[in-house]
Amino acid sequence: MARQPDPAVTFSQWLAVQMRAFGYESDLALASELEVNGSTVGRWRHGKATPDVAQLRKLADLFRTPLPRLLVLAGHMTSEELGGAEPPEVEQVVDPTVELISRATIAPEMRRVLLQEWHRQLHRSRAQMKQLVNVAEGRLDVDWYDPEHEHDEFITVLMAAAREFGRLRQADTHGGGNA
Repeated sequence: MARQPDPAVTFSQWLAVQMRAFGYESDLALASELEVNGSTVGRWRHGKATPDVAQLRKLADLFRTPLPRLLVLAGHMTSEELGGAEPPEVEQVVDPTVELISRATIAPEMRRVLLQEWHRQLHRSRAQMKQLVNVAEGRLDVDWYDPEHEHDEFITVLMAAAREFGRLRQADTHGGGNA
């Protein structure tokens, strides 16, 4: 059973501010990043539902907010249960690129296009970083590698990470790893 939060700001208000601050133009954009349905984010933003703990973990990482604070804000726990954790402040530092675009003296349509492009680039970079982490952790097989894309810097980094991981894993398997 969810506890009733008593913060000065609601979870839905906090989420709306964070989405703007980090350049998420729509519920679908954030939902894609979190791997949830767009209507789920809409329910959170409109105060009709709150994320479960697993979803709060993703939001905490994405918006660089301590998980205990989000647990309090979403009503999953009280501040006292978490040793005095306070809900996060609404005022968060805005992504510098979003701020740059927002303050630019440009037509609203151009601003919208630039923000969409920034979000597209962020999404691509996050997806690439997830792949690199998966390679480093040995969870991604790179057999799909296509030599035609050798000029792609990401592919080069990914392959180097795969080779390094393979070397380290092989050394660990044969007792040659550093302990």
